[in-house]
Amino acid sequence: MLCWMVFLSLCSEEGWCQCRADLEQMFQGMNVTFTGMLQGEELSQAYASGDVFITPSESETLGFVVLEAMACGVSVVAARAGGIPDIVNQDGETGFLYTPGDLDDCVKKLRALLESSELREKVGSAGKVDYPVLSILKNTP
Repeated sequence: MLCWMVFLSLCSEEGWCQCRADLEQMFQGMNVTFTGMLQGEELSQAYASGDVFITPSESETLGFVVLEAMACGVSVVAARAGGIPDIVNQDGETGFLYTPGDLDDCVKKLRALLESSELREKVGSAGKVDYPVLSILKNTP
């Protein structure tokens, strides 16, 4: 069963941004969990519980969320923009990059991962990284 978990990362301390009502309406009747803001072990567990992580940002300069997902062994689909190609540096092996603004390209790459557990596991394992900075996940309050 397909389940969506929505992280609202540009939010207040309470974990909800102004767009929450719109998003809840958009996903009404679907299996969606709005997590709010997560930190530390709770954040690590949320990432690790996923099968695929997708980020639509076309302006990430560092791509910390991509690093976090990859460190948890989760397959990543992200825009080929900003600093993301430096992280997902083997397109199709360590993750999938789509052309910014090309929804069909994004959906094609997402669909491939959703339809094949073998591909998800292969890409997630290949993308699993051990950056020292990711210890922050375990030490965040």
